[in-house]
Amino acid sequence: MAADHALAKQLGLKPGIRCWFHNLPDGLRARLDSDALGVEEQATATDGMQCAILCVADDRTLERELAAAAPLLATNGFLWVVHPGDGELQTQRIGDLAAPLHLVLADSCSLGDNWSGLKLIAR
Repeated sequence: MAADHALAKQLGLKPGIRCWFHNLPDGLRARLDSDALGVEEQATATDGMQCAILCVADDRTLERELAAAAPLLATNGFLWVVHPGDGELQTQRIGDLAAPLHLVLADSCSLGDNWSGLKLIAR
């Protein structure tokens, strides 16, 4: 499958951006081919990362992943929470878990194959 440039644009991925992809499902991972998109993929969450895309399915995992990733975001960085559209996590719950970390909901999108994404930014 070729990289999905329209999806990359919707997610704010631009050539040269430093991004960490965590636990993405295979289909979505193929659509976000960092080499084809010119994204500088980080092997792990690192200080000053401009973008993180976290795939989670439950509250406990999201809470742990947000706590680890949020302090590492660059000042103008953003984080996408990718979750099953029919799963346990819903917009309100994600917002509730993000608020203590000074993250607010900024955008949302459908990622196909029953996956949804919520964009979080620092307030």
